Amino acid sequence: MFPIGLNTLASSVLYDEENSALWGATGRSSLMDTQAWLNKETGYILGITTTRNLNWAFGFTGAVGLLIFDFNGAPILRTKTHAFGVDARGLFLKPSTRTDSWNENIDMTIAQTVGAIKIAHTTAPRQRLDEILDEIVRTKEKLEDAAKKFPEVFR
Repeated sequence: MFPIGLNTLASSVLYDEENSALWGATGRSSLMDTQAWLNKETGYILGITTTRNLNWAFGFTGAVGLLIFDFNGAPILRTKTHAFGVDARGLFLKPSTRTDSWNENIDMTIAQTVGAIKIAHTTAPRQRLDEILDEIVRTKEKLEDAAKKFPEVFR
């Protein structure tokens, strides 16, 4: 019925946004899929977001947020934005897909007036040059250490 740990959401409403293909610096090669549950009795929101990158050379960071509407279709609230990053598919030891859960609480009186929730995905670029350069240095050091330990392999 519900994923593990969602038993407290038995009176919840499921909202689903599948495979939003996002345009970014690498073209349309990034996907996000989010399911969100709202417990209208408590105001508890649980989201599960899968972020995928199909690009072989560049990583991707995307973000998800919820826009909450009343029964008349008027927007009444938005959640925080939750950002998740994945690496390029070409980095074989790094994940190009990840699934994250996140949660928020909204006021119970507002939760009881919710008529609809729209799940919104967008790109959320992050400058990672320092991280990339640090990783290159660490990888070089690991290879040098391995070459010292196993000289017959690295001739």
